[in-house]
Amino acid sequence: MKKLLIDNDFLLTILNKDNPKYHDAFNLLQKIQNTTIYLCFNDIIKTLDFINFNFGIEMGQKVCKKLLKQRMFFIFPDEKIMEKTNQYFLKNKNHNYEESLNLTIFENYNLDYILSFNKNYQKKLLPLI
Repeated sequence: MKKLLIDNDFLLTILNKDNPKYHDAFNLLQKIQNTTIYLCFNDIIKTLDFINFNFGIEMGQKVCKKLLKQRMFFIFPDEKIMEKTNQYFLKNKNHNYEESLNLTIFENYNLDYILSFNKNYQKKLLPLI
């Protein structure tokens, strides 16, 4: 069984039917089978804050309810992960802090792929099927 981390850009895409990449994201999710999906708590916060700010708190609450119904594992970064993230971020000039956190989680949880449209993840991205 493959283990996938969903990045917040992919999450925002799949929640917005007006996004030009929505159909690619939706089709990819439909084709994924035998997987366990992981979502970092920080990405949930970032996504819900974006929705609350742009579409209102009621919409943010609806999305939150939908997320809680999904079969996902929510990752809450602990002190150890944050220490590794800080080290990674300070040593690497190619990744912002969010990317550094997701890559740390990716390695720490031995995940197989990252669902994202962000090319900075390079070979860790799930190939479009």
